[in-house]
Amino acid sequence: MVPSDFTGSEDHDGTAVASLAEPRPVDSAIQGAHLEAMFGKAVGLCEDKRLGLKSLLDPGDWVVILISLDTRPGGEFQPGAMTDPRLVRCLAEYLAANRLGRRFTFATCLGAMAERCWTTDWGGVYDGISFRKVADEATRRHPGCRFELSDLERDQIVEAEVPGAGTGSKGVAARLRVPRSILQCDRLISVAPLRICPRLGARLTIGNYFGIAPQAIYGDDLAKLASHGSLSEALIDLYAYHPGDFAIAGGGWGLEAGPAQDSKPASVRHNLLIAGRNPLAVDAVAASVMGLDAGAIDHLKRAEMEGFGIRDTDSIWVRGREVEQVRRPYRRPAGGLP
Repeated sequence: MVPSDFTGSEDHDGTAVASLAEPRPVDSAIQGAHLEAMFGKAVGLCEDKRLGLKSLLDPGDWVVILISLDTRPGGEFQPGAMTDPRLVRCLAEYLAANRLGRRFTFATCLGAMAERCWTTDWGGVYDGISFRKVADEATRRHPGCRFELSDLERDQIVEAEVPGAGTGSKGVAARLRVPRSILQCDRLISVAPLRICPRLGARLTIGNYFGIAPQAIYGDDLAKLASHGSLSEALIDLYAYHPGDFAIAGGGWGLEAGPAQDSKPASVRHNLLIAGRNPLAVDAVAASVMGLDAGAIDHLKRAEMEGFGIRDTDSIWVRGREVEQVRRPYRRPAGGLP
């Protein structure tokens, strides 16, 4: 876990962790170079203990990078509601430069908004970076690799049995329709912002899996998907098709509830990265950083019940900063969270 103001720390075993070269306040505007330094530190802390990307990926792998692209009707967006494209650029560059994969797919379900979401520069909020630009620049730098943007809505959709259905606490849904890419890729990395969600509590890297549910089939509000059980059950059913191999939560922005009951969510500057091999552990730590009780978030509880990891932050080894050192309580909806 690395915030932008990281000035070094010490592991439980006494190992010293060096500072960022140019620390910045966690609520300040940061440029891509600062985020790149944070990314390098966070991923490096994983690599030190052979729990990083280098021990996970092979040169010929097909890697799906699952992102969040949440826009309102008409294309309006808010910083913190979507994956930071600068962070995706850091990840793509790192993987290609270290020969950790050959095909890289930036993916989510978009439908009619696909082309606009891929090509917009988001009003310059993210240094004028678009996802199309990230893919094109990576292709030029690494001609032996393939970088592509995939609207999973247009992927081949197949109906498949939910892995493990009937053997644990799964909901009544035994089969769902999912994009073939999710089933066939070698590795899946989920990258998400820190974001309060009225229906889930926190929508983090596991929450990105709603982006593999085709809207043409299940709808924008996921009502049909949720009819298979609770929304949390449906999410973990989706997650079971290809549990995340690595996860990165955070970026330069987060999203909390608005100040009034009917107001739109509020963007907050919160420069923090949380990375790790177990998405459930990453999300549990991220939720705790946001001031939430990870043990009370239903979809994290269900993920643990299905054997996808643990959510008890006291049992999760965190390197870099500790949760208490970076906690920033995110404002919750006036009506509370589920």
